Amino acid sequence: MYELLQAIILEADFDSPEAEQKIRQLLQGSASGAMNTVAESGHSYARRFAEAGLTPAGRLAEQIGGLTQ
Repeated sequence: MYELLQAIILEADFDSPEAEQKIRQLLQGSASGAMNTVAESGHSYARRFAEAGLTPAGRLAEQIGGLTQ
């Protein structure tokens, strides 16, 4: 696994003309996926957000995996 990560980091060509476009597409896809997750599980995010005001554990859970994060 370490060798694979090393190869990806050291051998990737971030200066090619297509690199910026490909990175932008990857980031847009990731952002779109995150938005879909919130839309599909809105009730879970709302519950976690409400619980954050009640207990320290709820506040931590919201900071780590809720809308605040």
